[in-house]
Amino acid sequence: MENFDIIRTSEYVVTETNLVNSFKSKFENCKVEVDPNNYRETYNISNGKEPVIRYQMQSQVRKTSLNNILLYLDFPINFFIEDVRSTPYGHFNYEIMKEFCHGLDIESIGAGELTDKILDNDQKYPTILRDLYATDYEWRDDDMYNSIAWRDQYQPEQYWSFMKYGQLGVPLLDRPNQFFIGSAHSLFSAHLAKFKSMPLYIQIPSNQKNWFMKMPSALFQEKQKPFIKEESKFTYLFYVDLENKSLWGKKSYHTDTSTVDIDIKDQEKDLNTYTKLL
Repeated sequence: MENFDIIRTSEYVVTETNLVNSFKSKFENCKVEVDPNNYRETYNISNGKEPVIRYQMQSQVRKTSLNNILLYLDFPINFFIEDVRSTPYGHFNYEIMKEFCHGLDIESIGAGELTDKILDNDQKYPTILRDLYATDYEWRDDDMYNSIAWRDQYQPEQYWSFMKYGQLGVPLLDRPNQFFIGSAHSLFSAHLAKFKSMPLYIQIPSNQKNWFMKMPSALFQEKQKPFIKEESKFTYLFYVDLENKSLWGKKSYHTDTSTVDIDIKDQEKDLNTYTKLL
């Protein structure tokens, strides 16, 4: 695929299926789990005693109909990747997670050794999510908040997979107004692995030839006090122009509105303040 190529979701489904079949052949072990509630497939793949890689079919996870139109870009994430600190989900601690992942022996570590290292780190940082909230906090799901905070909702295996085998799949971003609210864990892995670009598909807003995109500020939030999030003071904005096959981006510091807001203010749409990326 070339930058600004356009396909339908139905074509993406075929492409992803072929892609999965191609990388499955590179692994000795492959087991498919099917969620009985929604029939989504998760591929558990590994070589020998290496850590297990879990791959979920993007075409089954995203809320994109088969007749939607997708844009392909080898996205220049180097424009913002050094600022990534988190995902919109979970409470994992950036500094602890980075130190742990960068200390792994990518070429020789096995699944059992990695599990032992994680458990050792649990002993070093035993805080659980429940301990981070006020005692009178009303819990929606008790089990969800009993997990270890430093690695909550991010698995070091994801980083190991990026370093060992590269990016196996091609993310499908189905909410362009919240750019990378989906596939945020892949983006964080790319940050730790120091990737400069990431091939991906973006769902094109209906009947639009150009549009703005905004990244969730949670992607740039470090944990404080420790582990607790504070709102990021900045985010990143992008402008896609299909007619001229161009991509523009800017780092946006908000002074009069929250970076959490999805809407992009008119004063933030001046392309003279953007950098041309493609």
